[in-house]
Formats: sequence, C-alpha cells, structure tokens
Amino acid sequence: MVVIIDPQLAGVAGNMIIGALIDLGANPEETMEVMEAAASYFGGVDVKVSDVKKAGIKATYVEVKKASMPYLRYPEFLEKIEAINHPLIDDGIISFSRRV
Repeated sequence: MVVIIDPQLAGVAGNMIIGALIDLGANPEETMEVMEAAASYFGGVDVKVSDVKKAGIKATYVEVKKASMPYLRYPEFLEKIEAINHPLIDDGIISFSRRV
C-alpha cells in the first residue's frame, strides 16, 4: 500500500498521521512499540492510542507525551539515529531519518 501525504495547503500533525495510518490498518501495538523504542534513544515518549468520536466522525486519536530530552547537536542526533536497533525498524527507515 502506498500513501501520499501532501500537506501544502494545511499542516498535518504527527499524531494525526499516526492515527490515520492506524485507521488504515497499521497495528496499534506495533506502532506504539516502534515509536517508544526509537524515542528511547532520545529520552523516551509515552504513547496512548484511543478511539474518539467528534461531530459524528469516528477516528483514532494518538497522544504522544515526551520525557525530558537533552538538547542535541546535529552530529549527536545522527549518532543516536544510527544506534537505533529494533526488528521493526529497518535500514531504509534509518536512512530516511538521516535525510529529513
């Protein structure tokens, strides 16, 4: 499956994108696990996923709370990205993370 996101006219928050991907079929438990595992290299996050209904529309809401994180210079950030080791995070994701 390919998803194209073009937020040129209006921004899209990261938690909104994650919620939409879960609504499209991404496994919520694996998604939370990957987010928490990757964030553990930077200080950690707490991720909660819940169903919400607003104005008759049902959706998945993702709440992400960060732990206190130290300031990093770009080279330190890259070192942490390179150090991420998780079975669901492959080299392509790490490579993409370096470029954004």
